[in-house]
Amino acid sequence: MDNFIQKQKDNTLAEKIINFINDRAFQFNSRERFYNCEIWHEAIKKDIAKNKPIDIVIPIFCNIGNPLKRFQTTQVSAAEKVALFSLYGISELASKIYPPGIKFHIVVDSNFYSTPFGVNTVETNNYLKQIKDFVFINNLSDRLDVADITELLSPVSEAFSKNYTKWLDYFSSNAPEDNITYEEKENWRKSMKSSINLRQYNLTYEEYLQIYTEQNNKIKEFVDDLSKKSLDIYRSLKYAAADLCWENLQFEGSVRSTIHTKILPVLGLRIYPEYKLRSRLLPYHGIAIFYRDLKSKSYKMEVIPEAIACTKSNIKRIVDGGMTQGYVIDDGLN
Repeated sequence: MDNFIQKQKDNTLAEKIINFINDRAFQFNSRERFYNCEIWHEAIKKDIAKNKPIDIVIPIFCNIGNPLKRFQTTQVSAAEKVALFSLYGISELASKIYPPGIKFHIVVDSNFYSTPFGVNTVETNNYLKQIKDFVFINNLSDRLDVADITELLSPVSEAFSKNYTKWLDYFSSNAPEDNITYEEKENWRKSMKSSINLRQYNLTYEEYLQIYTEQNNKIKEFVDDLSKKSLDIYRSLKYAAADLCWENLQFEGSVRSTIHTKILPVLGLRIYPEYKLRSRLLPYHGIAIFYRDLKSKSYKMEVIPEAIACTKSNIKRIVDGGMTQGYVIDDGLN
């Protein structure tokens, strides 16, 4: 951090802040496109003028019920906790440049996407509550704010419903789409297939194998059809909210960040240090696995499906209150 501050000594305060959040340590999307977007420069300047934290909005924390990713119901585990502490740490580092730091507005979409992912709202709302409770109990609220996107959209529910119906009719009709290739749509479908909640169908291990085989069978056809319908609903919800510029309903003027790779000039936020580097999955798309870095001797975290994590050698399971928090690879070091 000292080296960064030294390199930025001749820049304006706004330049220092945008270069900080645009650093490769935190930004995985195009740094050039983000830097060249004047909207973010103006947003940061306005916050500085008011001597308030830099507002950054980040939609995150869906609830994925696929049992191959997590054996138990998806609750806040070590992966989510590391992500929340990591966001808090980024804000603390920013305060060395600009004392008010950063205020991350975490917009949880677990309830919003409960229908396409097939997770009941009792589970998704409990997930939201656990995130809020963790932030409060660990005194993170000064830098992390947690909101529910369904509450943000409630005042415009009539307009949202009209948009949703419009998009669902469009996607269900299988009309040609100019803004997405066949390959991109297939990747979305495969992602949905590996994310929808199959736990509710009480499948056997052999039936799970049939789902992911190359050969056609009844269970695979059922899941493929379910994935297609779920993707249509997911995209309809997403587009309906985007039509209403949902982030401006409460966070107008904030810097927009994302957890996905995009060509848009937005901040692709590494919500934990290894995200989009050694680790490709979001906290709720698997389970945390901790291992020792051979050079630094410090622990690092990756997120992988639990069905894979439990097969690794020298593995230890971390349990708290009956819930698996993650796994640690025992390397024999103290």
